[in-house]
Amino acid sequence: MKMPTIFLPNDVQYLIITFLDNDDYGTKFILYKYLFVNRFWCRCIIPILWRRPRIDARVIRTYLSCLNHDELKTLIPFQINLPANNPPPLFEYGKFLETIKISDINKSVKSWLSKEGYKIETYWYKRIESWDYLMNSVKTVIWRMLMRKCRRITSIDLKLEQAEGDIPDIYSKRAIYYLKDFNFNILSGECKEKVYKNSIELLRRLPLLSTGLKHILWNGSLYSDLLVNLIQTQNGLETFNISQMSFRSNLTVLSSLRDTQSTTLTCFFASHVHFNKTSIQIIGSLHNLKTLSLSYCAGLEPKHSEIISRALFRLNKLILRHNSWYFKVDLALFEKAGQSLRSITLYDNFSSEIIRKVHKHCPNIKKMIIYIESSMHIPSFGTWISGLQNLHTLVIIDAIACSRISELAEKLPKSLQHLKYHGNLTSIDVFSKFFELCMVPLDTISIYPISFNYVFDQYISVISEFAIRIKSLKRLFLSRRAIPKQWQPQELELKKELEKQGVDLRILFTFYDD
Repeated sequence: MKMPTIFLPNDVQYLIITFLDNDDYGTKFILYKYLFVNRFWCRCIIPILWRRPRIDARVIRTYLSCLNHDELKTLIPFQINLPANNPPPLFEYGKFLETIKISDINKSVKSWLSKEGYKIETYWYKRIESWDYLMNSVKTVIWRMLMRKCRRITSIDLKLEQAEGDIPDIYSKRAIYYLKDFNFNILSGECKEKVYKNSIELLRRLPLLSTGLKHILWNGSLYSDLLVNLIQTQNGLETFNISQMSFRSNLTVLSSLRDTQSTTLTCFFASHVHFNKTSIQIIGSLHNLKTLSLSYCAGLEPKHSEIISRALFRLNKLILRHNSWYFKVDLALFEKAGQSLRSITLYDNFSSEIIRKVHKHCPNIKKMIIYIESSMHIPSFGTWISGLQNLHTLVIIDAIACSRISELAEKLPKSLQHLKYHGNLTSIDVFSKFFELCMVPLDTISIYPISFNYVFDQYISVISEFAIRIKSLKRLFLSRRAIPKQWQPQELELKKELEKQGVDLRILFTFYDD
């Protein structure tokens, strides 16, 4: 009997399609193919694909097709090849954009001009002024079009780099009003206001354009007064990331966080920052803080441990990377976090004593990222990991192709579902022994090699044998750069064997994708 065809209402189809909206490249590829199902699906999917497109020369070309008459007139002197009689684009692609990354636009405009035949002529000490003028003109018309069309810019990544120049002096409150993420990054050694006049003006005006920021990333010590003003005007900041800030500036900035955002801030990240008693007291007063990340920081002493023990926050996630202080400070952080700690990242800030302390005070860890640069702590790690009966995800960053890494395989708890290996795959024997000893019914494995000097089919063969043995593996993530451009017959057979075992092979574009 032939089953009747069921037609879903358009609003239900729309909800299903928008449910797939995320930054996963595989999902975007599938959505692209769905464009051609019918007109309704096309109208639903185009805004999704163009909210956060990967800006390149093709995207620049499309944006230029969206320019109005006044914007096109500014490009007439350069005789840029823009077909005059082409029909208008099917969609106003610029209005869908939600994420602006200035460096991507700069690089893509250069790439587009190069493909159009414009040669980048430079002397050893400077670039030709006519080239700069052309570059700035194209960037300006694209920026003007985006400010005119965009309905909802939620993220701006503003990097000030001498070679890239300034942004255009064009701002739209309608476009920036819904801004949630702001990244300000000074890459140039000298960030003079006359060089970045428009960028600094945007900083000054940003508190008037948007008051709903949720995430701020700030790299550098300059213009800390503008940062303080920005913080004080926001209604509910949730994440603050500070890097390369001077000692005097960071106290002023931290004080503004405490005074205006202490009830909303949940995540604090610091990199290359020097702390003291006052600054750690301020951080301790952020009573809703759930995530604390300290990388390459300094200044704390054992006597500051008492301040940490009196802190008001209850941490769920703690990240410690290469900090220059006595390990007693780290012990105090672990004791303070205690049973509420669910995720931990440890680089070289550990010892056998720290491992014992964390094992004692933090039994409820579900995700762990460990960086291995010495084999001496492997036995302690094994004992610690075996006692974590709630551990769901383990990320191993193996920088030395540690020969004793297989000892951890025998200690993995049965609760573990996702194992991610980021390391040097130069020894197939070590890799093979690890999965031979692993008896945990893993659901997901991710492989992200540091180097690519290895035989691909050997590692796939090991995973295939493991999948046959445990019969639980559902997903295998492999780094895009590690997958061969053209699969060999033997590799295709291994891939088919994995699919036969019900394993979905997926591409890992970045270390953080899965």
